Amino acid sequence: MDARTGPGGITRRAVLGVAGAAAAGRMASGPAAAQEDTAAAGLLPSTTHQVGPFLLRLRTGAAPALRISHRAEPDRVLWQGPASGGFLQAGTAETVVEQNTTAAGGFTVGDRLMVRHARQSVTSATLRAGSLVLEGTLTSVPGTAIGYTMTFSGAGPRRLRFRVRLASTAQVEANRIFLRYASDATEAFWGFGAQMTHLDQKGRLLPVLVQEQGVGRGLPVVTQLVSLLYGPRTAGNWATTSISVPQYLTSHNRSLLLENTEYCVFDLRDDDLVEVENFTADLTGQIVYGRTPLELIETCTEVTGRMRALPDWLHDGAVVCAQGGTAKVAGLAATLAEAQVPVAAFWVQDWGGVNTTDLGEQVQWNWVLDTRHYPDWGELRETIGERLGARVVLYVSPFLTDLPGYDQLYTEAARAGYLVRNQQGDVYRIRNSTFTAGLLDLSDPAARAWIKATIQSNLVGSGAVGWMADFGEALPFDAVLHDGADPMEWHNRYPVEWARINREVIDEAGLGTEGLFFNRSGHLHSPGLSTLFWMADQIQSWDAHDGLRSAITGALSSGMSGFSLTHSDIGGFTPIGSTLPGTGVEVSLLRRSKELLLRWAEYSAFTPVMRTHDGIDPAAAWQIDQDGDTLAAFRHCVQMYRAWAPYRRRLVDEAARTGHPVMRALALHHPHDPVAARQQFQYLLGDAVLVHPVTEPGITEAQVYLPAGTWTHVWTNRRYAGPGHATVPAPLGRPPVFLRAGARDAGGLSSALRRLVQEDRGATE
Repeated sequence: MDARTGPGGITRRAVLGVAGAAAAGRMASGPAAAQEDTAAAGLLPSTTHQVGPFLLRLRTGAAPALRISHRAEPDRVLWQGPASGGFLQAGTAETVVEQNTTAAGGFTVGDRLMVRHARQSVTSATLRAGSLVLEGTLTSVPGTAIGYTMTFSGAGPRRLRFRVRLASTAQVEANRIFLRYASDATEAFWGFGAQMTHLDQKGRLLPVLVQEQGVGRGLPVVTQLVSLLYGPRTAGNWATTSISVPQYLTSHNRSLLLENTEYCVFDLRDDDLVEVENFTADLTGQIVYGRTPLELIETCTEVTGRMRALPDWLHDGAVVCAQGGTAKVAGLAATLAEAQVPVAAFWVQDWGGVNTTDLGEQVQWNWVLDTRHYPDWGELRETIGERLGARVVLYVSPFLTDLPGYDQLYTEAARAGYLVRNQQGDVYRIRNSTFTAGLLDLSDPAARAWIKATIQSNLVGSGAVGWMADFGEALPFDAVLHDGADPMEWHNRYPVEWARINREVIDEAGLGTEGLFFNRSGHLHSPGLSTLFWMADQIQSWDAHDGLRSAITGALSSGMSGFSLTHSDIGGFTPIGSTLPGTGVEVSLLRRSKELLLRWAEYSAFTPVMRTHDGIDPAAAWQIDQDGDTLAAFRHCVQMYRAWAPYRRRLVDEAARTGHPVMRALALHHPHDPVAARQQFQYLLGDAVLVHPVTEPGITEAQVYLPAGTWTHVWTNRRYAGPGHATVPAPLGRPPVFLRAGARDAGGLSSALRRLVQEDRGATE
């Protein structure tokens, strides 16, 4: 094992990992295991048990069956075991985890199932203090058996909690729980966190593990190039995401969530069966009742927590990436002020210094103001406030660099034992590009207190009202944590605790509702802690794998999992290029163009927050101040964002009360319209405004799907009747936006946007 960077592979029982698109594979039990043994016992009659408002119709014996409904709609099935085989199985497996030796946090898993206990029996069903307790056995084909207990208990008027515990013996140790239940070919499955490629996961094998999404994610040529240059798992695939959540809702108004943080895999490939493999012997989850998709989200967020309302100052303008040192940041402030661009905050991500690597300009992971890079910091802050009326937002992550000259915090944390360690007891140095860094051990209360004090002293103390709280995905599975904490359970938990730490700083520093931090990583309980999310690091392209379109899909998908306030880097983060061997000549494959930047800005104008990013290689990307025309067009986009601020404030408040996302897939309001349900590149703001971002270059008109109702095109005031498609003009600066007839709360949007066009025309005449 390399003590500096960790292993390439780890073999142990029940090690967690992430399955790639084809890595995990479905663990089939074989025909013999799927047969119901009814010859001896026969089919016993079913009995209905009531647990709170839920009705559980159960058949016990050697051919058990379970059907769950709600007394408000007793004939509608919320959860039902499969037609053949039991609804619960177990297994014993060994797993080989391979992980990147970089901070990208990429993981793959190969799982070897040694025994599957596929024959289920229910030997007793007992009501105890309002809970239904099932006891029985799970038997493998060779004849080995283990006992289990499955308990159903009320968790509220619309939630039914279940817990499954396996009773391993000295002869048999089970470490896998399989939930198996019925579906059908028409049922769409939405949610699972920020799924960037597909909105509907039906027909797919979906791993649930937080990890960096990768660069390319299956985009031809780019994925192969990134894998060749930087190694396997760096490119990612369609399923890799920083926000991965074991929760969904379906087109049949059904929903389920799992409360464990261990790795699991949802197998949705069969038309009539869902199988969820959980890498644990003790599983807790909830079945959720609701009459509509929005009601399901509201109920799920009772568990996950709900995002609080955004600080009011964010509605004033864009959050602008400003970096490069005092002179450059002050110059950008002057340029934006002269151009009258509304700016809510300057995001100075390189406040701790610049680390120039082979990937571009990265941040120095040392959370101390670099006074060589930013002399006269107090004066610069005053300039930003006076010229723009803007606040200052900074950057932090759970990594600490060991680079000489920037290793003050690393040295302090290492000496105190606050960093994750390897199997040899040394600091687990995780490589990123040309440098290594230590990762904070968030399982250690002392380490948590230390980083909280550091953030409050060095970020809040520097005048920041907020910051990007980056990363959270990279905890190695072979790490040694405080007091023997299990990294297999902590990997998905890590981003939740990282958000909790930042939230506590905001609250304890007295920033109140004015404070802000934004995360890219998350799991089930993240919405109740974080104040804002962004869709991680897209490449600078238009595509649906890892470009602009993927950012839209991720926002809509995560909204169905309670992540109600999201945004993205305007223009994307990563350019794609390569140096020709032996020539030193740089070949650019994908880099941010002027058109891509402005179309992405148009899209961001109709999201909860507008925020720019220079990208990891600013010189390779078109910037908002590149020329006068770009600056004027960007100003127009920010004015569009400001135009719907009154309606946005209402939606943000609604999100805080109910968990309903600001950006909504059409399926949330039109679940019975199959065409609407397939739309993943257009969306609703609340229920009143429909937005169709332009996601292809060279477009001057766009075809938009309008669901049922009457819709007014805000730029032309022309009315259209849905359901159906409409082709409308889409010149730069006027993305297709429609207002639903009778939408009182957003009624001022059309006039505000048309007034912008008139003002822009007057300014150029």
